[in-house]
Amino acid sequence: MSRQDSDEAYVLEAYVLDMCDEVLGETGQQGHRFDWLLGDPGATGRQVNLPVDSYWPGHQLVVAYRELQHDQPMPIAVQLVGPR
Repeated sequence: MSRQDSDEAYVLEAYVLDMCDEVLGETGQQGHRFDWLLGDPGATGRQVNLPVDSYWPGHQLVVAYRELQHDQPMPIAVQLVGPR
C-alpha cells in the first residue's frame, strides 16, 4: 500500500468512526484493549492484548474497520503488534 493510499485509508476510517460517534451519541474509545482479545503466542508463548479501532461501552459495540487481515492471510498477530 502506498503512503497516499495509507493516508486516505486513515482519513476514511476516522470519518467512519466519527460518524459512529455522532449516530450513537457517544464518543468511542479508540484503541481500546480487552483482556480476552489476544494475539497469537510468540516464540516465548507470550500473547499481547490487541486493540480494536473503537469501542462504545454504552452500546456494547466494537468496530474493527477494514483491517488488512480481514481480506488476506497475515503472519501471526504478535509479529504485527511487536513487543510491549
